[in-house]
Amino acid sequence: MPTRLEEKRNTASQQAGPASGARAKRIPAADAKARFAECLRTAEKGQAIIITRHGKDVAAIIPAEELSRMERTKASDDPKLGLAGLIGGWQGSEELYRILKRIKRSPPRNLARLD
Repeated sequence: MPTRLEEKRNTASQQAGPASGARAKRIPAADAKARFAECLRTAEKGQAIIITRHGKDVAAIIPAEELSRMERTKASDDPKLGLAGLIGGWQGSEELYRILKRIKRSPPRNLARLD
């Protein structure tokens, strides 16, 4: 059963509608399991669903088009499809992209597993 805070969040999210930039609807994992078909219909309309467990975000159901766009952006070496592409691109960003590509990143940290 959702808490009052979760009900307020869900109501506000539902009122925002499926327009891009609208807040994602948050739903507890048990409710998502019980209302999975409804969650899919919401994603089909263009709105993301954030699934929570114990009040923390753990997963998301997003529209397939959004996932495709994210995968293309991540896989691309074209600077126009990266972060700059999200805001329409920058003139001359190719040079900036080449400079940033040469910068060495630090290796990923080894984090302790909690399970």
